[in-house]
Amino acid sequence: MNHYVDVYRGRQLESRHTVHAVVVNGKGKLIASVGDPDLATYFRSSAKPFQTLALFRSGTIRFYEFGERDIALFTASHNGEEVHIQGVRSILERIGASEADLRCGFHPPLYPPAQQKFYCEHRIPSPIYNNCSGKHAGMLAACIQHEYDLSTYLEPDHPHQQHIRDIIAEFSGVPAPKLQTAVDGCGVPVYFLPLQTMAHMYARLAVSQDPDVVRLRSALMNHPELVAGKDRFDTDFMRLVAPRAFSKTGAEGVQGIAFLEPEPIAIFAKAEDGTRRAVDAAVVDLCLKMNLITREEAEALQKYWCPSVLNHAGKIVGQIKPNLELRYHP
Repeated sequence: MNHYVDVYRGRQLESRHTVHAVVVNGKGKLIASVGDPDLATYFRSSAKPFQTLALFRSGTIRFYEFGERDIALFTASHNGEEVHIQGVRSILERIGASEADLRCGFHPPLYPPAQQKFYCEHRIPSPIYNNCSGKHAGMLAACIQHEYDLSTYLEPDHPHQQHIRDIIAEFSGVPAPKLQTAVDGCGVPVYFLPLQTMAHMYARLAVSQDPDVVRLRSALMNHPELVAGKDRFDTDFMRLVAPRAFSKTGAEGVQGIAFLEPEPIAIFAKAEDGTRRAVDAAVVDLCLKMNLITREEAEALQKYWCPSVLNHAGKIVGQIKPNLELRYHP
C-alpha cells in the first residue's frame, strides 16, 4: 500500500518521501495506519506537552502564577519572532534567571524575517533565540522553585528530568527503567518510542479531564501563535480547527495531533527522511481521509497539504502531492 508524499516537477515524479502514521481512538486502540504502525522513532519536540505537564505536577505553574501565554511558550518550538523572545525574557525575569542560564544552545530565528532582523541589527547570539528556549525557561523555573542545581538541569539524572521521565512512563505505559533515551537537539533527554505509543499518549491528553491537562490544552489552542509562529504548521492548523484539536511538531519529521471533537482521535506521523514538507502534507491528508477536517479546511491548509514547487524566480514548476492509502484496523 502506498505511503508516500510525491514531489513532481512538471508532470514527472522527481522525488518521493516515505511516511508512516497511526490513528488511534480515545482508548488508544489502533483504527488506521499508513506504512509501518510499529515503527519506533524519537519523540523530539512533540514530547513538549508532557514536558510542560511536569511543570504543573511539580507546582511550578501555580507557584509563579504562570498564565496561558507562558504555558504556550513552555510547549513551543517557536520562530524567534519578537513576541516569542520578549515572552521568554519576561519568564526569565519573573523567576530571577538570565539568558546565560539557558543551556539549549544558539541558532538564528527560524522565521526568515526575524532572522534577517537579527543579522541586520547585529544582535548578539543568545540561546534565547533557540526555538526551545521557552521549554528551557520552564525547566529553570522548576529548578529555582525547588532549589535544584541549574547547571545540570539537562542531565538525565537531574531531579526535574527524572520527573519528566516519570510522566513519559505514566502516559506511555513503559516502565521508566525501560525507556530508551538519547540527547535532543536542545540538550535534554529525548525518548525512543513506537508511533502507536506516542499516538496513545496524545489520545490520553485528548480524553483527560485532569484540570492541569485541560489548562494545557487550552493554552495551546488559545495561543497557537506562540506555539510556533507565522507560516508554521502548528499555528495555522490550530487557528483553523481550534477548539477541536491541538498539534505539536517535532524535528526530523514527526508530528502529533489530538482531536477532542467530534470524538477523541489522535494521529502521530513520521517522515522517514525527516522532511517537514512530507509530514505536513501527510497529516493534512490523513485528517481529511479520516473526516476529521472538511475539504474546505484542507484547502485552507493548501500550502502544507499540496504545496506548489517554486523555482528561484518564484514561478510554479511542480507540486507536492500525498499518495497515501489507509489500512483500517477492526
